Amino acid sequence: MMMRWKMSYLWIGIWLIFLIVGMQTSWFDALSNKGFQIIHHEYYRLITGLFLHVNLLHFAVNALAISYLDIYIDQRIKAGTLFFISLLGGTIAHIIFSLIYPESTSVGGSPVIFSLLGFILIMRSILPKFHFRSLYGKWIIVYVIFAQIPFFSNNISTFVIHFISFIIGMLLAYLYRQFKGVKL
Repeated sequence: MMMRWKMSYLWIGIWLIFLIVGMQTSWFDALSNKGFQIIHHEYYRLITGLFLHVNLLHFAVNALAISYLDIYIDQRIKAGTLFFISLLGGTIAHIIFSLIYPESTSVGGSPVIFSLLGFILIMRSILPKFHFRSLYGKWIIVYVIFAQIPFFSNNISTFVIHFISFIIGMLLAYLYRQFKGVKL
């Protein structure tokens, strides 16, 4: 039996490469998402900011969160589709966030994760029942709560980027359902 790849493997692989190379170079400064006041037409940062993490703990928490989301989804939706939706959701969230906070810096995979959470909320009719007492359920709940604490900023920007990502994920799920003909 051939093993299917999971969306989380791709994200974790990209994050790990950027983390390792970033420790040896100045990638962090060159690739982090910045607000539109300081981005200077370097629009690739809207995507590459999703690949960077502040430190090993930041990476590990996001890697665990996306792994547990993948366990929950359990290949009900194709990995390539989920990767594209999460990349698109995170990128759109970065665009909106950069307009709201034009002088900010934003890095990390949490916009990817929160866009997937919003997507899952709308797609729940084709997904298994969410079990709060399961390992993935507990981890996702703890992640959602603790991800709102502004460890790297002194304002509500952490909550704002996560909220935007969540709403974008919901909108992408609605569009996906319309495109695929899945009933709400």
